[in-house]
Amino acid sequence: MAVKFLVTLPDPPPVVTDEITDTLHDGWENASNVWNHRGYFNANVAPVGNLGGSSWGSFHFDSILYNRNTNLESAIWSPYIMFVNGGGGTGRIRAQLIDDAALPDNSSNKPSGMTLTDNYVDMPLSTLSSVGLKEYEIKDVINEVIRRPGWVNGNAINIIVEDNSSGANKYSSIAMIDQANSNGTPLRIVGD
Repeated sequence: MAVKFLVTLPDPPPVVTDEITDTLHDGWENASNVWNHRGYFNANVAPVGNLGGSSWGSFHFDSILYNRNTNLESAIWSPYIMFVNGGGGTGRIRAQLIDDAALPDNSSNKPSGMTLTDNYVDMPLSTLSSVGLKEYEIKDVINEVIRRPGWVNGNAINIIVEDNSSGANKYSSIAMIDQANSNGTPLRIVGD
């Protein structure tokens, strides 16, 4: 006689998708360590690469609505490359390694002085040599921040793009808020 068992599995946790757009608090720090919330020449662009030396782009995201240790399925960051100089630069995407990121500024919270995540995502020349919308999976970068002991739902994150050994005057400019990409540089996070 065959015995049948009915096993009831718990419902899987709900999948939450959240799109956070950056704010007017984006900026760019040049090789002389001057941060400007309006970017290069007040043009609302953040060059990635080498523009008279290494530079940093900073992209601030308020209210990341995930709890500590959330299991992220993906975190897609979508910058728009407005223009390319000298064939383009190369970059590296990290985040400020802090529980609740304050707005970048030109004094105590410049990207060049921030402690950054160990995890990073390279932005190779193959993606930065042409204009248009790009997508980078930065889940490991975001996970490193939201798994910190002091992280709470609603904290902010600063994504930092740094030069990654670009040649002299080779750079690609990311549009900051309200440029060709109407949403600035959105971050789409999927987790449970």
